[in-house]
Amino acid sequence: MALIGALVVGAVVFVFIERLLARLSGEPADLRSGNSRAPNPSSDWHDNPNVVQINEYAPPGFDVCMGWEAPVAGISFNESAAESFVLGTSQHLELLREPGNQFDKNAIAVLGSWIDSSGEVRRRVMLGHLPREVAAAVAARGPDVEIAAALRIMFVPMDGKGAGLRLNVWGRGEIPARPIR
Repeated sequence: MALIGALVVGAVVFVFIERLLARLSGEPADLRSGNSRAPNPSSDWHDNPNVVQINEYAPPGFDVCMGWEAPVAGISFNESAAESFVLGTSQHLELLREPGNQFDKNAIAVLGSWIDSSGEVRRRVMLGHLPREVAAAVAARGPDVEIAAALRIMFVPMDGKGAGLRLNVWGRGEIPARPIR
């Protein structure tokens, strides 16, 4: 498992350095890797040098996508944790409903676990929340629907911009067929 983690870190660092060097030289980065952590060579924001595309699959048993590439709201409030998460290894996200949240009864916290650059394991650190609209759409499906997150995209801090995340929100179980309008 440690070997796999080291290989993934090596791939992420390689992609980051290659994109950074390409950006500094003004030449486009040639990244045609089949690696699931390779950046998407599209013409939109995915192609920025600070983007590392993860494309995690849906967790086993979760078959309904309830949010696609949802940003983590409020991630800048815990910027040091977000940066450590993005630059760390073995990243994992967890979603936690917060019905007692004073600002939004539908709030869903995004918690991260990872190994930071010093080798310290960080578990269940609050990174932010799902956007209000996504949390409301999940809540409309009912409180008993199990939810999970799959990491989609990480934004490496660069050029004065902080770290960021995009994730897919997955549900399983009996999900009522309520259209989201």
